[in-house]
Amino acid sequence: ELAWLSSESEETATLSIRTGDVRMYVDQVIPDREVRMEVALGVPYPLHAGASSKAFLAYLPPADLDAYIQRSGLSRMTDATVTDEKALRAELAEIRARGYALSFGERQAGAASAAAPVLDHENRPAAVVSVSGPAERFREEVDRAVALLLEATGRLSTRMGHIS
Repeated sequence: ELAWLSSESEETATLSIRTGDVRMYVDQVIPDREVRMEVALGVPYPLHAGASSKAFLAYLPPADLDAYIQRSGLSRMTDATVTDEKALRAELAEIRARGYALSFGERQAGAASAAAPVLDHENRPAAVVSVSGPAERFREEVDRAVALLLEATGRLSTRMGHIS
């Protein structure tokens, strides 16, 4: 699915997993184009900064979300990182409603991404898939990227036993 998503979107496709209060990239497929995104695999990132992270955070049970916010302090990674609890909670509700998260420079300045969870048979995110690129270019591609992303995560969720 990552290879398909990268090929169809002509952007970088990634797979992330969550462990505790962090998530990390575990795989990526990079497109064959000169200007592109590339991520560091295995590096932990907080759950409130960036599309992949927020795609996990949005699906945490309410008590787990409350505990995360208390522990994390919602630290700033860039000028675009959402650090206001009320604003973050509102955005997480939007993510759950539409099924994907967006980020424009929240974790890394100049980068943009769309991310969606791969849901398991209990409607929990087993992983998150994203498509990302340079923010300037990605703004024009976001609608197409989201459609492809949801197609890929829909197939993966079905394989994980999720029933929509």
